[in-house]
Amino acid sequence: TAFGAWTVADNADNTIWHLATTTSPDGPIAGGIEALASQTAGNGWMIFDPDQYVGDNPSWVSNQSAFTTGYLTSPEINMSSLQSVLLSYEQYFAYCCFSFSPLTVEVSVDGQLSWESFPGHGDFFETANTLSLNPLNTVLDISCVAAGQPSVYIRFAYNAGEQAGFNYYFWGVDDVSITTNSV
Repeated sequence: TAFGAWTVADNADNTIWHLATTTSPDGPIAGGIEALASQTAGNGWMIFDPDQYVGDNPSWVSNQSAFTTGYLTSPEINMSSLQSVLLSYEQYFAYCCFSFSPLTVEVSVDGQLSWESFPGHGDFFETANTLSLNPLNTVLDISCVAAGQPSVYIRFAYNAGEQAGFNYYFWGVDDVSITTNSV
């Protein structure tokens, strides 16, 4: 991005978040599911793919306490001149096996020591084993944390809540932008 590179981290081997393209194994996603149809899908998108990771590492399936959690974290962004902050992104996902969503967007203004969490699933009605719209255009107002702050980090967080059932399916994210309300 114009601010620098985004970083990935997860509780496995830091490969669960990765870049997918229309010709990579992730697009179309396992089982013949369509690739993320974002506006700029042609240059790739980020995907959290616990389904692929668990498939490649079957010991995770046999370990009932195993869970996948991962973060896609922005570089530091100066938002001191913004009186409001709207985070927009295109996403596509399905999760298993609980009705509540493991998808969050988190914001830090203290150098990543603490994070304020927002629901990341947008207008999607929380339900397991159901595909979201493709793409699901999402706008999240993070003004209450980020507006007027000189050092802001944003991360997309797949929080399994230590529920092994969340180890399946995927979360694709693309076309992330930050805007401000003109009013």
